[in-house]
Amino acid sequence: MKIYLDSCCYGRPHDDQSQGQIGLESLAVMTLFFGYLCDACELIGSEVVEFELSQIPDDIKRGNIQRLYSVVSRRVEVNAHIEQRAAALQRHGLKAFDSLHLAAAEYAGADVLLTVDKDFIKYAKKAGSPVRVENPISFTIQEVKK
Repeated sequence: MKIYLDSCCYGRPHDDQSQGQIGLESLAVMTLFFGYLCDACELIGSEVVEFELSQIPDDIKRGNIQRLYSVVSRRVEVNAHIEQRAAALQRHGLKAFDSLHLAAAEYAGADVLLTVDKDFIKYAKKAGSPVRVENPISFTIQEVKK
């Protein structure tokens, strides 16, 4: 299975864990990194994720998050095709970076894109992308049931 995580997923384990939803999302993301669910998974990264991670102002937090990101199997660079697809996705209500993430995931042939952003999930479904866009919690639960 090919999985693309947006930037928020990489940062989730470093967010305030006192909130229940954030703690559960962090656990779901870390489960992926430790391979409990996806021994045969391919984690896909992108130039878009790398740019967003580079904007984290706290050096220690950025370094820790980039270490998580370093396990990606494959990296997608933004190209004209991705930019054009992102523009089309924005017409369905997706924000600029969300549309770039989804276009990169589509270009890479990802099966699923994981995000903790509810609006991203909602608008991606409206856009009719061939890539499933889900919260890491619901994805993890589905995979455990298989």
